[in-house]
Amino acid sequence: MLISVISRDVTAYIYPGAVNGAKVTWLSADGLSMTFDRGFLVGTRGFGFDMMGADISGALAGLSGTSSHSRSYDFLNGLSQIERLRFQCQTTQARRETIEIVQRSYTTTVFEERCTGESESYTNTYWQDSSGLIRQSRQWVSPGLGFIGYQLL
Repeated sequence: MLISVISRDVTAYIYPGAVNGAKVTWLSADGLSMTFDRGFLVGTRGFGFDMMGADISGALAGLSGTSSHSRSYDFLNGLSQIERLRFQCQTTQARRETIEIVQRSYTTTVFEERCTGESESYTNTYWQDSSGLIRQSRQWVSPGLGFIGYQLL
């Protein structure tokens, strides 16, 4: 997987390290990790302002069409304390788009998940192929880290 920490202008390759049911933890050569559940980011470690966990049940349902749902994230704040943020979200099917990843083309459906909370708002974007696999995404992590992007190679 190729990931980008957008706020830090950093791009790196990460490799699958552990599988626990639908959750896959991906590792970098320098010890950072990201855990995904069916393409949705549910945890990070080693970045600072890490996502400690996320409720993705509503977001998963959103990939079957338009959906209103709630989301919650637990993340580390600047004092290394866990905080929870809650959001109200709306997922919509935005468009069809062909993307290229390492010289291979994928026809995808693009979903946008717009979320608003008490102090933060963000939009996650998912490019899902015809088999239901999220090939590419841009997802919010936390207030201190911002967005990550990934392409599944």
